[in-house]
Amino acid sequence: METHEESEDEDTEEMEATQNPRGEITCQLDASWEGNDPLSGVGFVINSPIKLFGLRSINRYRNALHAEFGALLWAMEGALLNGLVSVHFETDCLGIISVLEEPEDWPVFSSELDIFKGFRARFVLFSISHISRNNNVRADRLAKSARVRGLVFSHVSSQVPEWLAHEANLFELA
Repeated sequence: METHEESEDEDTEEMEATQNPRGEITCQLDASWEGNDPLSGVGFVINSPIKLFGLRSINRYRNALHAEFGALLWAMEGALLNGLVSVHFETDCLGIISVLEEPEDWPVFSSELDIFKGFRARFVLFSISHISRNNNVRADRLAKSARVRGLVFSHVSSQVPEWLAHEANLFELA
């Protein structure tokens, strides 16, 4: 597995979030978790020839890092279900990178890591890197919108849901 990290202090030197140095399809992902909220939200944007938007609201994860890992697993599944097997994933959560680089230090994630390994084995090319929050606003917006919607649901499409249409210009960028 290949990991990369970009410094948040180097905003002027960062690549656009939709491109990476190898020209692979990219998938930005994020999670939204609040301690008192009964639901968590996850979101992803896959930048492929046909852009895919995923947002899902589910019962609250135990903590924010579990929510972020859940977002990664769901984004990986979404890519695979759409026939995308060469993908570079991007997250604004350094914790995910730590869990993947040193899994033995994170026994609480053993179940999630087993699922990750199963998905990872189905990719021809897989990489993941850290990006700044400023470069992850679309996935962040999807995750937050899913959480505050107030009901459990899942949406993956080349279109943002109609109820998010008022923010569509955010998703048409890049």
